[in-house]
Amino acid sequence: MTTVIGLNGSVSFDGRTVTLSREHARSDVVRGAGDQRIPIGKLTSVELKRAGFLTNGFIRFESADHTPATSHLGRSVAAAGDENAIMFSRRQRHEFEELHAEIKLAMGPGRA
Repeated sequence: MTTVIGLNGSVSFDGRTVTLSREHARSDVVRGAGDQRIPIGKLTSVELKRAGFLTNGFIRFESADHTPATSHLGRSVAAAGDENAIMFSRRQRHEFEELHAEIKLAMGPGRA
């Protein structure tokens, strides 16, 4: 099982299920507290925004059961309020990039 800890929670992947947990959250205000499990077959896409020099990145999971949060201020602000997204810093980017690749591989071709 792969587990990476971000700024507002953690993501675990066992090859069949993505689990988002707020147990490891580093912030006091966390939306969607508790564990959320998404089977790989229900994922419709996985979005990764890389962290930059001045901005945090995020990984966001979309499924048929979930509508992603939106914001007129941009994707990062929307992701911060999305229960299916985990934010990460520039120092954490490699771990999240590896997790993103692992999940996309498990999803198979033709799915983002």
